[in-house]
Amino acid sequence: MTTYFLAFITFVIWAALYSLYFREPIRAWFVNRFEKDTPLPQTDDDTVEPLNYAPPSKETQKHN
Repeated sequence: MTTYFLAFITFVIWAALYSLYFREPIRAWFVNRFEKDTPLPQTDDDTVEPLNYAPPSKETQKHN
């Protein structure tokens, strides 16, 4: 039982040291990962064509 306790304590100490040493990069990653992004500004020339879910016509399928 002492071995498991020492292994657990060692893991906790290593995790604490790692998080203290790399706290700024970890914080930057969390902010980048979970913060809401700002939307891109819309311009007039960025028109998006709607998707066409209709099957292609018979004329466009001819390969001959």
